[in-house]
Amino acid sequence: MSLPAVELDLASRVFTAGAGRRRRPVVAVEELSMCIAPGEVVGLLGPNGAGKSTVIAMMSGLVTPSSGRVLIEGYDTVGRGGRSQAAWALCSIELAHCTPG
Repeated sequence: MSLPAVELDLASRVFTAGAGRRRRPVVAVEELSMCIAPGEVVGLLGPNGAGKSTVIAMMSGLVTPSSGRVLIEGYDTVGRGGRSQAAWALCSIELAHCTPG
């Protein structure tokens, strides 16, 4: 059995909004778990502010999860060299599925 192309394991992301005494935590993604198999096509649906862009940003390594793990072809998006490896793996997944033939 091959590795999942994408795996999120209880991935969460909390941002801080406001300034000064009005600073407060804003939960963008809360404990999301999912596996996407190689070749599987998946859509993220939800209303504005549901965290769709944050999930993509966590998968690409642009945003670090506050907790949990995000793995792209087995590479953790956080950690020693993980961000660049995960970003390259995500690019290879996109290219493989977008190339005709």
